[in-house]
Amino acid sequence: MFRVAEFEKKGGRQIFKRFAVSGYRLGQKGQLRHYKRPIETKDRRKKNYVELNRATGQTDVRGKGIFENDLIHDKEENQICRVEYCEKYAAFIAVASILNFSFPLTFLDKRNQKFEVVGNTYEGVKKNDDNS
Repeated sequence: MFRVAEFEKKGGRQIFKRFAVSGYRLGQKGQLRHYKRPIETKDRRKKNYVELNRATGQTDVRGKGIFENDLIHDKEENQICRVEYCEKYAAFIAVASILNFSFPLTFLDKRNQKFEVVGNTYEGVKKNDDNS
């Protein structure tokens, strides 16, 4: 499972547009394709720039799925972290950042149900309106 972040080119910059819910497929070699238009995932200078976010297979405390590039709140450490895939360990990890220094905080696994999704790296932290 995956989601695709679409970007729009405005004034020489790529601006996050939306998460696409349909129209994309992932080939056997890992190439991302759209059924109507050509896309370029490597070059930010192109018009149809997209990024692939893989699912971690884990849900947060509210049952919402956690994806790569999500911002999560670690309730035990009281820290906002970014979800990244670590090729060295072949696992998803929560990466914390303090004063331009990033360090891995913990691995994401099924036994760890202490995370809450609070946003994504494209839009930032979202305000939570419900009081539950």
